[in-house]
Amino acid sequence: MQNASIRPLGVGGLLSEPLRTILSPVEPLMEKLFGIDRCREIMETARREACGEPSLGIRRLLDLLSVNYPVTPEELDRIPRTGPLIVTANHPFGLLDGAILAAVLTSVRSDVRILTNNILAGFPDLHAICIFVDPFGERGTVKANAAALREGLAWLKRGGVLASFPAG
Repeated sequence: MQNASIRPLGVGGLLSEPLRTILSPVEPLMEKLFGIDRCREIMETARREACGEPSLGIRRLLDLLSVNYPVTPEELDRIPRTGPLIVTANHPFGLLDGAILAAVLTSVRSDVRILTNNILAGFPDLHAICIFVDPFGERGTVKANAAALREGLAWLKRGGVLASFPAG
């Protein structure tokens, strides 16, 4: 999966060699320019304040970002309380979509897993709720992604919730 030397949400995690090595001296500047460093700080704050509870960390992240996601009790009632469930969603806002979906689903069920871009694998607390896939198509990703899909299918067979964003 993800190279352990790459920082969470780092620009390096988006690049292949040799480009990763060539651009590594300017990575901090690129992260500041695109706000990645600030995003990482906010995620780390949410993680610390959640004390190892991923669903609490996700809700805290949304609070820190002042993201509101009103959901009525009637809408929550439409989520089955037990049994296998596949949830697919559009993904227009990147990280926020996954965080909102996770917050809503975990408010109803504790058996939620989300197929997630492996660039977030650097956040250990997310491992309890995410199954990481590599959408970038580098060498070795087919085998790793096949293993992730098998893990997702096994999760469904055990009666869990599996969420996916097919477009990303």
